[in-house]
Amino acid sequence: MKKLLISPIVLAVMFGLLMGLSTSAAAAEPTIVYDVCSEAKITKFEHSIVKKCKIADQPCVTFVMTLMNVSDTPLRFDARIVMPAEGKGVGGFIPRKGKKDKATGKSSPPVIGPGASVTVKYPTLQFEQPERIEVSVTALK
Repeated sequence: MKKLLISPIVLAVMFGLLMGLSTSAAAAEPTIVYDVCSEAKITKFEHSIVKKCKIADQPCVTFVMTLMNVSDTPLRFDARIVMPAEGKGVGGFIPRKGKKDKATGKSSPPVIGPGASVTVKYPTLQFEQPERIEVSVTALK
């Protein structure tokens, strides 16, 4: 009778261990590949699941990236963040638009000055962490 009681307990413990291994494998950090031009430097890159997603009614992966202009001229950049296994991607111009002068009402050119940084957020329609993330930044001249 004692053997019958021990056997289900051992099976339950082994099942629990296997389930724990499978969930930790699913929550593994994605591989991130960077392709950044020489005029830019990524000083911060985060990919987290945000509970209050801006574009969906459920938690979604949101990328936060801070980009610094390391050249000696003002530049605009084009950023692309691709999740190839999921077939999804986001991106755009950095900065998106120029700043408006309050005194004159005119907008300045959409550029990042030398040594300056800009932080952008890109929400996605991806609801789980991706397997692989490819980040590409090019300078627009």
